[in-house]
Amino acid sequence: YKKRKSSLPSSSPICYSRLFISGEEIRREKKKMSSTAGATAAASSSKSKATGNSQAPEKRKPLFQKELQHMMYGFGDEQNPLPETVALVEDIVVEYVTDLTHKAQEIGTKRGRLLVDDFLYLIRKDLPKLNRCRELLAMQEELKQARKAFDVDEEKITSLD
Repeated sequence: YKKRKSSLPSSSPICYSRLFISGEEIRREKKKMSSTAGATAAASSSKSKATGNSQAPEKRKPLFQKELQHMMYGFGDEQNPLPETVALVEDIVVEYVTDLTHKAQEIGTKRGRLLVDDFLYLIRKDLPKLNRCRELLAMQEELKQARKAFDVDEEKITSLD
């Protein structure tokens, strides 16, 4: 994949990859995050006034920064992308996974438990994701069978001794 040209200066947080994020999208996302943070802070401050506690808005610990940096580099971004870019991509990923999990949980509550099929149902229209998930599930099953066969062989060897 080629780097896409942009009218933004080179110091702007842009992900040059298949997951290209334009400067306008970044500005929109930052604006949304700041307005959400402002609303959260207002709610938090009103809650803290009621309880008498003065707490700062909840700051989330970065979960996937290193992994995302490596993935972004693999998709054509800089080797050391700007921290703002990584934080933005991480926020997008965490929000997507959280939303997907909540939707799957809503589907699963009808049945009483959450299944892998609930997630597959939610991504059924996104064929690349669906195919990749099926591939990973098949690999997981192969590994499970291989471990099971290995454990059986190990038990036979120990019983022979």
